[in-house]
Amino acid sequence: MTSAFAALENAAWSAWDRVMGEEFEHRPYVAAPGGGARTADGTRAIRTLACVLEIREHRATEFGTEARGSTPATMQKTWAHMDTTQLGASPRPQRHDRLARTATGDVYEIAQVERDGEGRLKLQLKHIGKEGP
Repeated sequence: MTSAFAALENAAWSAWDRVMGEEFEHRPYVAAPGGGARTADGTRAIRTLACVLEIREHRATEFGTEARGSTPATMQKTWAHMDTTQLGASPRPQRHDRLARTATGDVYEIAQVERDGEGRLKLQLKHIGKEGP
């Protein structure tokens, strides 16, 4: 039986997905024989997933070995959060798969997959390009 806290948490995640979520096209990829360039994986289907995109900025006060002559730098980490219930019996996204953001055409490669223990996945993304006109 689900606890009252778990039920409230599920309701909060559902509201978060409704308000902040957007569509991504999940494109499975696989390594070529011999470790060559990755290509589309024909054994897993392309599908549309709802994810919440999060972009975190990390500001460094120095970039280099010497503080006086160093250059300030801003780095970004991009994450996509998704509820695994939308996957059903389908396999989960894997490292090196790609996600295409439907609204903007931005294409990301999944760099890391983490589970939160509450039925959600947190995917660290690497921007690899943009498609479309």
